[in-house]
Amino acid sequence: MLAMVASYPALVAAIEEVSPGVLHGDIRFLDRHVGPGDRILSEDASIPMARDQVPVVLDAFMLPTIGARDPKALTALVERLEHHGFDRVILVYPLNDAPENWYTMQFGTRVADAIARNYTLVEGRKTNFYVYAPRSP
Repeated sequence: MLAMVASYPALVAAIEEVSPGVLHGDIRFLDRHVGPGDRILSEDASIPMARDQVPVVLDAFMLPTIGARDPKALTALVERLEHHGFDRVILVYPLNDAPENWYTMQFGTRVADAIARNYTLVEGRKTNFYVYAPRSP
């Protein structure tokens, strides 16, 4: 939600006027780490939508179920991650410190493992998001 709000300065101003301090964290955090043309994989579909992009994953919780029904779709996503097909991966928790089984349920272990192998944490916890960038070869 904060990502979507931060993309609309008039909305930020209106919320701050009515409820000062309700927007916790650094609302420009993602703007500094995600460029306008960056290809994004996000656990929160509102982030790419706020940037006029179609989300790759609408519901990360459903991805393991979709992958069980259509293994080729899941394999395509894993391969895209392995080839650094995203400029940024944005998660709600860091991969190494998420609640137990979070990324087994969100994205599934194949996708989470591909992110861990191929992406590195850039910065996190400014707005409850963790931004990952491709690892150097």
